[in-house]
Amino acid sequence: MRKGPILAIDFDNTIAYSPEYPKISGIVPDVDKALFSLKDMGCFFILWTCRTGKNLSHAIDWVEKNLFPFDAYNENLPKSIYSPMPKIYADFYIDDRNIGAERGTVKHYWDMVIKDVYFWIDQRKWMEEG
Repeated sequence: MRKGPILAIDFDNTIAYSPEYPKISGIVPDVDKALFSLKDMGCFFILWTCRTGKNLSHAIDWVEKNLFPFDAYNENLPKSIYSPMPKIYADFYIDDRNIGAERGTVKHYWDMVIKDVYFWIDQRKWMEEG
């Protein structure tokens, strides 16, 4: 049984800058610190992107080179009860187009994500303890 939350994370302009799609211009500031912090919390990661084909392959290669291998790419986690569904199942969907992810405040957004995930984990522990 899994313990940590599943995070479905968009690629373009959420973890990597790509103002001239499909060109990848670099990492979003502080995203590496945020993702490693979330990894230490026991999170599972799904790269959730509109990229397909060679553009998806480039994004996967970039993530694995600049961050770490994610648990899944544009599909549900392996052995998930949600695997046959076309919609990605996650506890959190992280995207630069989310409400609350105003442009120019990326660091604030990732700080908010970490706090929300920590709260989710803390609540789950409290519920399990009864």
